[in-house]
Amino acid sequence: MHVLTAEDRLDHDYLARATHGFEALREHVRQYPPERVAEITGIPVEQVVGLARRYGATRASFIRVGIGISRHENGGMACRTIACLPALTGAYAHPAGGALLSTSGAFPLNYAAVERPDLMPGPARTINMIHLGRVLTDPDLRPPAQALYVYNSNPASVCPNQGLVLQGLAREDLFTVVHEQIETDTADYADLLLPATTSMEHPDLYKSYGHLYLQLAEPVIAPEGEAKSNWEVFRLLAQAMGLRDPHFKKTEAELIQELLAVKHPAMEGITYERLVAERSVRLNLPRPYRPFADGAPTRSGKIEFVNERLAAEGLPALPTHISLREGPDNPEVAARYPLQCIVPPNRFFLNSSFSQSKLLRARQGGPAVFLHPADAEHRGILPGEQVRVFNDRGSALFTAVLTEETRPGLAVIEGIWWHKHMPGSRGVNVLTSDRCTDMGGGPVFHSNMVEVERAAGFNPTIR
Repeated sequence: MHVLTAEDRLDHDYLARATHGFEALREHVRQYPPERVAEITGIPVEQVVGLARRYGATRASFIRVGIGISRHENGGMACRTIACLPALTGAYAHPAGGALLSTSGAFPLNYAAVERPDLMPGPARTINMIHLGRVLTDPDLRPPAQALYVYNSNPASVCPNQGLVLQGLAREDLFTVVHEQIETDTADYADLLLPATTSMEHPDLYKSYGHLYLQLAEPVIAPEGEAKSNWEVFRLLAQAMGLRDPHFKKTEAELIQELLAVKHPAMEGITYERLVAERSVRLNLPRPYRPFADGAPTRSGKIEFVNERLAAEGLPALPTHISLREGPDNPEVAARYPLQCIVPPNRFFLNSSFSQSKLLRARQGGPAVFLHPADAEHRGILPGEQVRVFNDRGSALFTAVLTEETRPGLAVIEGIWWHKHMPGSRGVNVLTSDRCTDMGGGPVFHSNMVEVERAAGFNPTIR
């Protein structure tokens, strides 16, 4: 932003008609010359300037924002800042420009048809799943968590601060029901394990986070054994609990029809019958789809470089770099745990899904931590050695992979391996924090500081 404004690589027409607060932003970014940004990011000055000039040279610049960047303590601000860039250059108005995290918000479905808040007898307590470990182990929680029903998830593997989660799942007085297709880490803690259908065995409606097509999936095989879909189990539970509302007698097809019953231009002509015939139907949105060509769905109707609502929540009103509390800039934390740990997915698993596959585990090569050779040499770690990665939350064993592609000061652990497939029976999320991001209550899976040391008595060669 500093380079774009200083060198006037801007679309002034777009700024005038579609944005709010540019003059304040122009003054604000003077604090961030490339030299300061290089210190913050570790990226050389010439690369910062070169990227800015390339980006500002055309409006046909598109930024694909990954989910991972949001999974830091300052992830909300990072995404907000990136989202401002196409507004400076006018890329939001260009058919080939803009920025995208997800298209999921473009699908105006009738979600109330399945959520049915009108059927609730009163307000319900909502607990952030990130804090599952806290909830299951808090002796002062009122009312206490006495039962857990798990579906579409594997919290024993995917929740942060895993040591606390496993401690809670192990409670003798917690009644746990797991509705699953396979014996996951969470299924090992189930008092009652219910077989679930796969996507091949039940009907479903799919929206997307990368395109604009609604898709209908119909079952291609009958459910195996006693497997039942989520909705069928919910219907049976409602019946057993004496809930007589006609809603609980509806079929999946009827629910899908209600989901589609929306008076919205994007949904015009999209019916269940049409989806049965065509399988996938694009939303009625312009081609090219440029939702921010002339503004944004904000209170001002414009893209807001200055956001007063954020200021009211105690966050900077302007895009601002915020150091991580658990990060290398915190000297107290970094003195004990000097390596910043991020936990991206690997090529063969989808979060913890497919970790059950022996073939895919073999292709992945085993649970590993990627280190820069200089960091490994400093710790006396050789390639292929088993190491212990640890912090105050826990520790887990991995095989060291040394690579120049990992920058110094960083430990990269590709997840998510189930505990039962890990040496020491503990996975990467024993290391991750259960704090929330600055906006939206999301997880901070990549804001962790750790130390790595050789694990005595073990020296596997997996790569």
